[in-house]
Amino acid sequence: MAASAFGSIDFYIEVLGLNRSQFGPFFDVLLRLMFRDSHARVYGLQRDGRLASVCVVVFPGFPSPIPALRFLTTLAWAVGPMRFARYLRFVRAYERAMRGASVDGRSEVRAYWLFVDPQVANTRCGSDLARCVMADLESHGWRLVTAFVDAANPRLLALYRRLGFAVSDPFPFLGRQGVRIMCRLPRPSPVS
Repeated sequence: MAASAFGSIDFYIEVLGLNRSQFGPFFDVLLRLMFRDSHARVYGLQRDGRLASVCVVVFPGFPSPIPALRFLTTLAWAVGPMRFARYLRFVRAYERAMRGASVDGRSEVRAYWLFVDPQVANTRCGSDLARCVMADLESHGWRLVTAFVDAANPRLLALYRRLGFAVSDPFPFLGRQGVRIMCRLPRPSPVS
């Protein structure tokens, strides 16, 4: 689903340094890492008996060292040395772009990926799942959700704004324009 949701967006292919045929295998390897790492959580929403949307969040400490090593080894093998070096360049640029987004990294969920099956786009699957995820994160004490997205995708930016995210001014990112998105979660009310 991630590959079909993002596969038509040239931004991610360009900044990750992958070609279209490598994009699906990249997300397959990445999602396997997230399913296996205790510092990530994968949520899903079904409609009519099929997976309609997926949201992935990562917590401080992601990725854990051993799963990260497996991920990087598998990725390097899958995409080759030149594209792997470009991927590492993306990771460094991403870390620089996200620096300073949070005052307290211990309560920050960084990286918030929302995938919607293109066949069910415009059915509120993405926003419904995102609201459930935000409520779950809030109930577990997380206070801030940050991510990085393509500045040239007005539909995506509008979605995140509707969900309560603040959107930064665009900034250069590996030859394109990116933005940081950030949502402060309210503290849950005490139970009486």
